[in-house]
Amino acid sequence: MPPDAPTENDVARVALAFAEALARRDWDTARSFLSAEFLDDNDEPADLEREYDQMTSYWDKPAESVKLTSADSEWAFVAIDSTSASYGCVLEGVAVQVEMEAGQPKITRVVWGRP
Repeated sequence: MPPDAPTENDVARVALAFAEALARRDWDTARSFLSAEFLDDNDEPADLEREYDQMTSYWDKPAESVKLTSADSEWAFVAIDSTSASYGCVLEGVAVQVEMEAGQPKITRVVWGRP
């Protein structure tokens, strides 16, 4: 692994914290995990909210739990779920790619929704 690559622990920690912030609807905290390049491409604070709301648009309750399901030295997948009165257990997730930026692990790509 190159010295400037994130560790599996870095990737897992950042992915989980990012997804927890999304589930709390704490957009400022969620944005703090994003790389400068990602922010340049998605520079509106409402972008995260719009993506999350689109992903969970069929939910009738807020997220209830967030769980890291897999991580390696570059990618992690985090499940976000709730219990719907209409649908029972509902599950979505985010896959994130993490790279080092100025010595800090930052998210460079987000794939929205379950695989």
